[in-house]
This record gives sequence, C-alpha cells and structure tokens, in this order.
Amino acid sequence: MSHLAVVGDAVDGARAHDGPALVEIVTDPDEPQASEWMTRER
Repeated sequence: MSHLAVVGDAVDGARAHDGPALVEIVTDPDEPQASEWMTRER
C-alpha cells in the first residue's frame, strides 16, 4: 500500500466521525522531517 493510500484511509476514517479527529501519520525515521528540512542551512 502506498503512503498516499495510507494517509487517504486515515483521513477517510477520521471524516466518518463528527467532531475533531487526530490522525497519526507514521514517518520514516531516516527521512528528514519538515522542521529539520525548514531549518537546514542553505
């Protein structure tokens, strides 16, 4: 299953319920995270 499909399934599951939802997206620990990417030296 692709990463996009996993995220889509999580969002679809959250949308099926009223109120706020928390969707956990597990990331690859070897992949730079957004905060690391945004604060990198350029």
